[in-house]
Amino acid sequence: MDKVMQVQKWPISSRIFHWISAILLLVTWILMVIYQNTDQDLYINLHKAFGISVLFWMLARGFNRLLIKVPAAVVMPQWQKKYRS
Repeated sequence: MDKVMQVQKWPISSRIFHWISAILLLVTWILMVIYQNTDQDLYINLHKAFGISVLFWMLARGFNRLLIKVPAAVVMPQWQKKYRS
């Protein structure tokens, strides 16, 4: 019978920080693109506000990273090691 390995995941706090960071960065980028295609200052002001939010969110994410334990590395099969760069 095959051995089933229990893969350790990142803590929920790290996963939440990761996905909210991705959403904030996406929204910030979308606001920049919208501003470039319009003449309204509303979008650049929102872009700046979200940018500041990203800054503080990343600082909190870095602090969280200092406090959490990193999960063990997953063992790669031999065929994956061969093609790893």
